[in-house]
Amino acid sequence: MHEKKVQQIRAEQGCSFPEARRLATADTQPVRSTAAVVKSSATDASARKMVNTAVQTDLTWPLAKPNPVAITKKHN
Repeated sequence: MHEKKVQQIRAEQGCSFPEARRLATADTQPVRSTAAVVKSSATDASARKMVNTAVQTDLTWPLAKPNPVAITKKHN
């Protein structure tokens, strides 16, 4: 759909492809100030929640072995 808009602008205004592409994207993208972008990303960052995760496996794959090896726990 975007390519059709670029080609339409080129045909109607007789401008180059890069200029038509710039004009086509200017119509679809809202103009936002740098301050607005920073403010919105700061709000998004504060809404994120930190979560701890852990993974436990019973296998390890030593470099010298062709296959994984089961880990055995030593009880003292």
